[in-house]
Amino acid sequence: MIPARNLYHLFEATALLHPDRPALTVMNTGDLEVAAAHFSHRELLGRIVQAANLFRSLGVTPDSGPVAFLCPALAHMQVALLGAQVAGVASSINYLLTADAVADLLIAENAEVLMIPSAADDPESWHKAATVMERVPSLRFVLVIGGDSDLPRKMMSFDAARPGVTSLSFSSTPTAPPFARCFIPAGRPAAPSSFA
Repeated sequence: MIPARNLYHLFEATALLHPDRPALTVMNTGDLEVAAAHFSHRELLGRIVQAANLFRSLGVTPDSGPVAFLCPALAHMQVALLGAQVAGVASSINYLLTADAVADLLIAENAEVLMIPSAADDPESWHKAATVMERVPSLRFVLVIGGDSDLPRKMMSFDAARPGVTSLSFSSTPTAPPFARCFIPAGRPAAPSSFA
């Protein structure tokens, strides 16, 4: 059994107990010939910390709007999703939804940060995000996985923006009761529901 009071403590404990064991493997395609991304427990914890510190520096807290992910299962997306949960609240939006449905969900959940893939990695998600960005008043930053920054459009490269620090820059002890947000798009996307 791994002693943990929250998500960060769970990853910290496993990194201490089994630093070099495999923790996460992400296949970017269904093709077994294409190399997958592998992370040991130590590497995974380090990247989660970097992502969490970045999100916290952008104002993400358990009380702020969530970090929304509009992205297929890329390796950096998985790590960023965990980092967002350590820093505050994460929301994964089905990238196959229409632009109108994505905008409605981002507005309903009051998203402040949006994570998207680069145009090279997923042109469809990139263009969908570009069409909804101006429609979401709460959106302050768009982080691009595998892409460049475009500061006039509030877009920053996730890879370039992540600090190289290996320890959390904030306390990992929750100050508010933890909760999850559930989004159930069955035919028509439903409004988000919060669960204590």
